[in-house]
Amino acid sequence: MWRILSTLLLVLVLGLFLPSCSQVVALEDADDVSQTSSKETVYISNVVYDTVYRYHDLRWVSLDTTSIGNQTWIAQNIYFETGACICYENNPENCKEYGCLYAWEETSNQCPSGWKLPSREDFETLIEYVGGGSVANHALKSTCGWSGGAGGWDEYRFGVIPAGYRDENGTYVGLSDRGGTKAYFWTSTQKEDSQDSAYGVVFSTEKIDGKWVEYDVAVGLFDKNMAMSIRCIKE
Repeated sequence: MWRILSTLLLVLVLGLFLPSCSQVVALEDADDVSQTSSKETVYISNVVYDTVYRYHDLRWVSLDTTSIGNQTWIAQNIYFETGACICYENNPENCKEYGCLYAWEETSNQCPSGWKLPSREDFETLIEYVGGGSVANHALKSTCGWSGGAGGWDEYRFGVIPAGYRDENGTYVGLSDRGGTKAYFWTSTQKEDSQDSAYGVVFSTEKIDGKWVEYDVAVGLFDKNMAMSIRCIKE
């Protein structure tokens, strides 16, 4: 009971600091921010929240970060307007709201300096730290954007939003005007005996026989031609 009450209190407190599900804030005036690695530190429930800045396309872009255990993550889906960026259903507004989708081969140079694409082990460490796949499904998910009331607690301000993905055949899956049901993230880890597959991390919910079913967070192998969201972890 105390766990539930403390989590609800945390969600209410975080609401004072968290933005909407939108992924990117552009800062037009470079004088508005420090060029150091972080600023605007906030401490809530022993979790440290910072903001890092990357200069891109003649503007400063802010990226929220969160420290979870011994790891520090960029707590947003990466969105930089480059040729590698794929917007869900080719709609630029979806990129602004949910970040870019990337084919695996395009993921290696998307993270800011000092950050990297997380490995399979990095994600598994994160999932284990927050309590395993069933707990991670709630503790790491955003409170908004998910269909069927399947939003999470966002206890660690990791903010997983249902950005959907593009499959290997070019079909977009998991996002609609009514909300989203899928969040897929690439890792840097490839299948050892294949050049065609790499590991990804899946947050998923779906409607079965009129009822919404939420699945444990899972790690699996996927075709590298699929397009997924990416996060960055501090080196």
